Amino acid sequence: MNDTAEIDAYEPNELASMYNARVSYDGDAGQRREGSKRTHAVALNSGAQIYGAVEYYTNAGARFLVVIAGSNAYTSIDDGVTWVLRKTGLTGAGWDFTIMQSGADRLLIMVNGNGAPQTWDGTTWQDLTGTAIPQNAKLCEYHNNRVWMWGHNNDLLVASIIDDPTDFSSANGGITVRIEILQGDPEPRGLWSQGPSLLAMTWEQVGYVEGWGLNTIQVLTGHRGLSRSLGCVGHRTLAQAGEAGVIWLSKLGFVYME
Repeated sequence: MNDTAEIDAYEPNELASMYNARVSYDGDAGQRREGSKRTHAVALNSGAQIYGAVEYYTNAGARFLVVIAGSNAYTSIDDGVTWVLRKTGLTGAGWDFTIMQSGADRLLIMVNGNGAPQTWDGTTWQDLTGTAIPQNAKLCEYHNNRVWMWGHNNDLLVASIIDDPTDFSSANGGITVRIEILQGDPEPRGLWSQGPSLLAMTWEQVGYVEGWGLNTIQVLTGHRGLSRSLGCVGHRTLAQAGEAGVIWLSKLGFVYME
């Protein structure tokens, strides 16, 4: 890939394929890209598949890399040079992550469609316990001071009470919104907080939930539709784009929204 020399420095197809390399500024030589394919000499969990990874900071500013390899969860505070085993017996499936401020803790919350949501606060890894906690949720997102979860029941999107991820009871202020799956595969594919709206995506559909305040997010008729063709192929394709945009991959290509 030529990303340093001028774009017109070569004729089409003049340059051979390059891997882990870049062209020098004068266009005369190829240079190896610095870096390494690994940070640790030994593969985590005997080379098991990586099902999720995230960077997490505690309230005190401690930085952790959190990785789930196979059925094990690990953390590192030195950019992956050393790892600490935090949890075993997890189910091998892709994980979704969100971070919520809960009291004095900045809590990392994780789901993968199997069993109880998991949490990490920089000290303790444990199941998320409390009232009406969704089991087997596939997606999670922090939005308007609540933790939202989706996938335990494909058409039901639920939210915790304000500032408390341990209580999803509607009697105490939790929210349940029915997502109308109008077309295509109903499996939840993406959940993203975008300004005042929470985007909910399936394979062929994008909808949103919004409201005027923390207690009225369900007032605007709950779920509304944006598209029946530009859905999302998977939550890991969602990414922040600039100051106020989001980009994701649909079956028709990349989609940008601001």
